Amino acid sequence: MGWVALSLLVGVAFVPESALANPGTAGVRDVAPIAAVGLASAIDAYALATRHNLRLEAERAVRCSNCYRELEADLAFCPWCGTEATTGDDAD
Repeated sequence: MGWVALSLLVGVAFVPESALANPGTAGVRDVAPIAAVGLASAIDAYALATRHNLRLEAERAVRCSNCYRELEADLAFCPWCGTEATTGDDAD
């Protein structure tokens, strides 16, 4: 909602009414403020999605209960600290 509100605000405050009425005849300078807000919105969406995907990947990783390093699922022990690997189902 924030980006939509900012786009509307920028459109009303910085873009000439003639450019809003007929965008096909507007110059680059006339629509540059709205284009800049749109670009910033796209960059923000990309950054949020990237952080979300990294967080999901970290949550799905199997980690050692002792040293918290990432483990391969087929190992019976942690190659980093030697602790026996247990799954969440095995824990009491």
